[in-house]
Amino acid sequence: MPNTDKAKQFKEQGNTQFKQGLYEQALESYNTAVKLGPRIKEVWFNLGFALKILNKFEEALNAFSSAITIDPAYIKALWHQSDVLIKQGKFNEALVDLEQVLKIDSENLDALASKECCLDHIQAKVCAVTVDLKLTKDNVVKILSLKRALQTSFHGYDELNNPSMDELFRDRLTQLGLPFFINSNIGKHIIPADEGYFEGTLNHGRAWPPKAVFDYSDLSTYRGIYGGYETRALLDGQILLIDDSMGWSLVSENLHLMHEAFTEDLLCYRPICKMYPRKYNAGLANRISSEMPGNKYVIYEPYLYDDKTLFIVDKSELNEILQLLLVKDNLEERVGKYYQTKVNSLLRQPNFIELEQELQQEMMFILSWSISYSPFFMVEQYVPSKLLNKKGEKFEPTMRVALLLIRDKQAIKVIPIDAYWKLPECPFGKGELRDYALADFGGSIGKFSTLVSEHDKAIVFGQLAQVMPEVFANIFTLDIGRKITDLLNSNAENVKYGKYLLMLRATSYGVLGRYSQALSLINKSVAIDSKNSKAYHERGLIYHRKCQY
Repeated sequence: MPNTDKAKQFKEQGNTQFKQGLYEQALESYNTAVKLGPRIKEVWFNLGFALKILNKFEEALNAFSSAITIDPAYIKALWHQSDVLIKQGKFNEALVDLEQVLKIDSENLDALASKECCLDHIQAKVCAVTVDLKLTKDNVVKILSLKRALQTSFHGYDELNNPSMDELFRDRLTQLGLPFFINSNIGKHIIPADEGYFEGTLNHGRAWPPKAVFDYSDLSTYRGIYGGYETRALLDGQILLIDDSMGWSLVSENLHLMHEAFTEDLLCYRPICKMYPRKYNAGLANRISSEMPGNKYVIYEPYLYDDKTLFIVDKSELNEILQLLLVKDNLEERVGKYYQTKVNSLLRQPNFIELEQELQQEMMFILSWSISYSPFFMVEQYVPSKLLNKKGEKFEPTMRVALLLIRDKQAIKVIPIDAYWKLPECPFGKGELRDYALADFGGSIGKFSTLVSEHDKAIVFGQLAQVMPEVFANIFTLDIGRKITDLLNSNAENVKYGKYLLMLRATSYGVLGRYSQALSLINKSVAIDSKNSKAYHERGLIYHRKCQY
């Protein structure tokens, strides 16, 4: 029998042993096969794959390299070699293999996902960030949310200040010494890239010496700074710096993922917070109050953190509100009774009509929970800010901070832009709890905003400079694909959360215009749960965007 045939025979024997989980025996068979058939690329690949499974990474790299030497366009070997390099933290080296794969197959989903992972670890980034926070009476920052500054409102700040927050951001970007593009004004809605509209400046006279090798981690190798969703080149020969890694994209839209970015040593800068299954039971309120002792709680959905789905409740009302939010049976009838009880308690208030209108809105918000897609909800221990005097009254405010976060050559730097206070509608202790505890950044302009003292700014900016680099290092290196896989292979509750994150990731890809990756995840979601209406809805949206009616 020729050696080639014998080599293939040992390869098949190794395949059988590998499928049976007999990895060491498979390794022996593959080693014998490569000795008999050293020019058979598949034999080298199988040997490399077995070594990779056994975490023998250097030997695996040698085997994959041998396969690639035989066939430089061997996609399987190139991708698995890059995967080993990623496991070793050699992201720049992995990118070389992945770029080669994508030259051969530009739609290779595994390579695209791996490239994204590498870039999230090493790519230079400029992020315009909004931080909403409380400043306690002990001058400790408690971070409530992190958002893209390009998608959040600074109306209150702009009413009080000149220049506007948008102008301040642009000034700081200019000071970086880079020309920049922004497809939106700061704090206003993003204008889609395919409308061909971009704001910003380009210094055509600046010399940009060509570089033999493009360094993803060096800010100076980029030609522009782009803020927004779509990843699209503007002009030939220009390279855009994308401020939206997939990790940042997801974290800015999911409060639970954001909370997980705060490692144990950083949790002192967050309110105590937990996620619970979206299912009511009689002991739930007691469980929450025992796990998070306190007098007031914030209840919200992980995907949105605004006044439409957020409830601040007293401990005495916790059980009643949980029932209204989580139990769907006879919901309208129960909400009606709750509304009538509340109305009766407000009858003697001088501003009864205004309070009743607000109560009607609250009832609509409660009803909106019944159509939520999320299988979980969040509960946070309410953390009050130190009180602020305004026109003879005391208010409990929330601070909104704008900052630029820059990662260049792996070093993360925080550049504060400015901050302002947003005040609740009512002074502290007057009206309903929601009226004096919730500051609505998207609502009333001017009269409910005020400046932050230089003393308080110094305290807040100093703490954020310590906290944000580590938080964003965790965000940029969030391996959401691996996290989803681990959840889907776990217990029933984790599987629900895994399916939810899978669709959240697919939605993000769809918005980014990366339709192949979005459809791949949607198809995976449907394979897991054929009754997932959200998946079919997102698939329809993608075909609509592609004009495939």
